[in-house]
Amino acid sequence: MVVGDGTWDTTRNTFLLPNLVGLNFATMRYNGMGNRFRDFNGYHTLILAHGVMAALTFLLIVPSAVMFMRYKRHRLNAVRFHIWLQILTLLMATAIIILGFIAVGPERSLTNPHHGIGVAIYVMIVFQFLGGAWIRHKDRKKKASFGWMRKL
Repeated sequence: MVVGDGTWDTTRNTFLLPNLVGLNFATMRYNGMGNRFRDFNGYHTLILAHGVMAALTFLLIVPSAVMFMRYKRHRLNAVRFHIWLQILTLLMATAIIILGFIAVGPERSLTNPHHGIGVAIYVMIVFQFLGGAWIRHKDRKKKASFGWMRKL
């Protein structure tokens, strides 16, 4: 009896997996998105820009924003720099999601787990940005209401 990629061994009452086989890269490249969009001019440039911008954003800008807030020497400068890096993160993430959407087109959007993960990350970035803006607004309002106490 053949089940999936392996066989069922009735004498041991267990499923036997086949021997490990290496990936067939030719088949992967043929089935990949690059081959599907080979006639779309600019596709490879779009995905290259998408990847490079995502790498810069999530490997440099986001960790820098975190590190500035974590290891601050001058609180006011660290907060300002953190805010500007978060704004840059939101702008870059917006450009990244737009490039990805243009690359695959509206009819194929969200057909791949990569697309769903990207949208989920973008939604989290937007909520983080809005939450940070709300907290900043709340802190400024609190400081304004008790500002007269600092003068005493």
